Amino acid sequence: MLLATAVYPALGDDVPAACSPQIVTNLLRHDLGFAGLVITDDLDTPGVTHFLSTPDAAVQAVAAGADMVLAAGLPKEADRNSTAVYRALVAAAKDKTLSHKRVAEAYAHVLTLKRL
Repeated sequence: MLLATAVYPALGDDVPAACSPQIVTNLLRHDLGFAGLVITDDLDTPGVTHFLSTPDAAVQAVAAGADMVLAAGLPKEADRNSTAVYRALVAAAKDKTLSHKRVAEAYAHVLTLKRL
């Protein structure tokens, strides 16, 4: 499932959908019962960076229930963005901003898809 990065105030949040626990965890995972892999649309876009830096958006998206994040941006910036996002995710896992349980759930969803 690809998560949009649009903001949907009518669904109860004022951040991009990919970063919203209300949308990802409550609506998609709980209300709709989606148990598969969830990936964000590109987090390095003006619609996201208006609210959060790309690395912060990635951490918030995984905390909200996304399993994978896309953070490419423009081709000349893709390596820098990917490295910054990777470092932010590792730091968030180490300092427990992202719980071990959430990281393990995301990893399990990725492995399940890889086995198909």
